[in-house]
Amino acid sequence: MNPKIFIGPMSKNIVDSIIQVVNEGDMAIGMIPSRRQVEYNGGYVNNWKTNEFINYVRRKTDRVLLERDHGGPMQGYKNDDGLESYKEDSLCGFDIIHVDPFKKYSDIDMAAQYTIGNIIFCNHYNNNCYYEVGTEEGIRKYSHEELDEFLNILYKQLGPLFERIKFAVIQSGTKLQSGKNISKIDKRNLFNTGEATFQPIKPKDFFTKVKQDMIDTLEAKGIKDVRLDEVEFPGDTMWDIYYLYNERPITPYPSDME
Repeated sequence: MNPKIFIGPMSKNIVDSIIQVVNEGDMAIGMIPSRRQVEYNGGYVNNWKTNEFINYVRRKTDRVLLERDHGGPMQGYKNDDGLESYKEDSLCGFDIIHVDPFKKYSDIDMAAQYTIGNIIFCNHYNNNCYYEVGTEEGIRKYSHEELDEFLNILYKQLGPLFERIKFAVIQSGTKLQSGKNISKIDKRNLFNTGEATFQPIKPKDFFTKVKQDMIDTLEAKGIKDVRLDEVEFPGDTMWDIYYLYNERPITPYPSDME
């Protein structure tokens, strides 16, 4: 399942509309509820508890990827550690959980340690779950150097669990206020964030590997005799950065998230 868009389910009508769209068309969409929208003890969307929301969607379609948005301390209606919510999210079967302790812990090292602990905690209850890490500008703005430092800590301390991280929030200049983007989009942040210091593959070898993977994909689809020098690098989009951090070949969208 490769959703190109994730939508916040702000009402039951939106949830039903997404389900109708994916069932009638040839596409997948992700739903990404916040803790205030859907929570273990009920949220403002149809008063759904976590298990009720997930069961409702699963009964009606298998073409929606479900991600918890901004899980973590102080992300719900009260000042908590977020663990009860994480536990329910894991047990109920969210496909992805966004682990975001930055609202309470703004220090990069401290946020990294709590991110590591929360991923280990969630994995204890559901070892099939994937994760998103980092936060948005509105919670804690960070530079690409700080994000690099943050991801390096996770990379060094999580071990094999680091492979379960599918997304990292790259702050490229989007900050919403009153329905408007009040920040400035800067593509340089996307490019700079891609310079991950823990990347063990030399740039030349890495991009050669990327191109060869693209050729293999084309040949698998029946397009033969593609030369390496004819393949263009797909760009510096967030998906590319995601694959760079996960040491996987770059493709337009994640292909291994079943």
